[in-house]
Amino acid sequence: MGFPFYKQQADHWQDPVTGLPGAVALAAELAVWTGQATAQEPRGEGDFLLLLEVYPQARNAAGGLKAIRRAGDYLQSLFASPTQLYSLGLGVFGLLWPGVGADDARHMADMLLRRLQREDFPRAQAGLVAIGRGGRQSETEVLAEAWQALAVARRRGPFGLCVAGSERIFPPPTASDRARLNRLWRGRDCFALLLIRQDQVALSNHFSKRARAALGPETTALFLNQREVLVYLDGAVGEEAEAWYQDFRRRMLTTGGSTFSAGIALYPCLNFRKSQIPVNARKALRHAELLGPESVAVFNAVSLNISGDAYYNEGDLRKAVGEYRLGLTLQPVSVNLLNSLGVALVQLKQVRPALAAFEKALQVEPENFMALCNLGFAHLSASRDEVATDFFERALAVDGRSFDLLLQLGKLYCRQRQYRAAVELLNRCVDDPQIEERRNGDLAAAHRLLGRSLLALEQYVPAMAAVQKALAFNPRDAQAMSLLGELYLHNGEGDDIALSLCRQAVELDAGRSESWRRLGWVQWRLGRLNEAAVALERGLRLHRRDPLAISWLGEVMVQLGQVRRARQLQARARRLSAAG
Repeated sequence: MGFPFYKQQADHWQDPVTGLPGAVALAAELAVWTGQATAQEPRGEGDFLLLLEVYPQARNAAGGLKAIRRAGDYLQSLFASPTQLYSLGLGVFGLLWPGVGADDARHMADMLLRRLQREDFPRAQAGLVAIGRGGRQSETEVLAEAWQALAVARRRGPFGLCVAGSERIFPPPTASDRARLNRLWRGRDCFALLLIRQDQVALSNHFSKRARAALGPETTALFLNQREVLVYLDGAVGEEAEAWYQDFRRRMLTTGGSTFSAGIALYPCLNFRKSQIPVNARKALRHAELLGPESVAVFNAVSLNISGDAYYNEGDLRKAVGEYRLGLTLQPVSVNLLNSLGVALVQLKQVRPALAAFEKALQVEPENFMALCNLGFAHLSASRDEVATDFFERALAVDGRSFDLLLQLGKLYCRQRQYRAAVELLNRCVDDPQIEERRNGDLAAAHRLLGRSLLALEQYVPAMAAVQKALAFNPRDAQAMSLLGELYLHNGEGDDIALSLCRQAVELDAGRSESWRRLGWVQWRLGRLNEAAVALERGLRLHRRDPLAISWLGEVMVQLGQVRRARQLQARARRLSAAG
């Protein structure tokens, strides 16, 4: 596959839209990384490539390019060394993550998608691949795998994720094993399957030899590989299957050797077909392994929560939702399942059923922190700010250490003009060492909001310091740039700089009404009345009920001698003010 939008410069290749290294630079760096990965011994940590597609929602090509530039600016603010960020064109970005564990890489990808969602990007999908996975790989093979994973992620929803090589997390038995199982359970109404696996990686056939000796000739078993055996117990129910396993375990212990764990699945169970029971046994085995070595678990609601989490972590949100709902069929009042279901539904933009799940969780545990936070975020995604504020405040009373919670609540206080409350929370975000998960991009947003709140309180000097810190994290943050322009004028530190900053802000992101409003205000104060009227009108087309823009435009019209228009605007501003 070719890569668009790149040009060669003196000694590197750069994407002209975002200013980031482009596709050729990524391929060159991958060639180095793949060579290193294949030369190294296997280790717990590895190197990962993430392809991230940020959908540029725009009316025309110029708007699309600005949206892509905004996405690049935001991503740059989030990541610092040793992360390497590339722009492959058309809204596709590449990130190289060195020396991280597989679980950490999946978590980072998931958190990145959530942040993009909360920054009002309409869609974003990610494909993740381990460099050097499965033996020797060239940079071309790694990129091809990443593109294939990204294609799968697009089908998984508006914020889908796919990890290459993980499409079959719980693989079914082979065709020959299925045929044998079909003969065993044909016509049977009740049976148990036990999937037993050695806890350690199999280096020889010692485990299978021990298992054959301990099973005895009367037990029906399928040896899947040197590490796993599937046991069929005809007519067994839960207690009988567990008792059989404990007896088998005692016999195995007499022979010594490696430890092992087991997952037990029963038939009948809900509406599962017989052919689905082997997969249930594998899910129960995943459940047992999370309990530690030498554990056993019977397939239940917790197993489905764990399997749902596994699908969620791999980015398959629809399969995750299916698992969580099955788990709730077995245990309707599981708070963990209800929270997990709601989070997945929110990411699929199914807000109404997500709210129902979170509300049910709160009925079970009224002070559950995750349910309170999740309800806040769900209502926020539906633009129900007052309700979201209430749930965030309740969550804050339970646990005040969450950066994300403080940031979102601070943002809501800003919208609601509760600026002193916003300043208190946002100062905690940026100063309190006990606050968790502070990243550069998060801190940039917190400093920007802090500056906005201090500006509203007419504390111009500390406001300017806060906004300058935001721009230090992201020099192309259009909102912070616009704020800084207004603050320059308030502080009398340079009319031309103020005007230039506000113009740059609308050039970078022309879709924000407040940036046009600030530009109009600066132009008005500098006596550029006609230009101010154009900017304020542009802002009002984006936000028709902006009281400041309406009021300021009315003042501009008075000075321009358009008395009738001024009176209309002043009356409109009074109506908005009376309505609250």
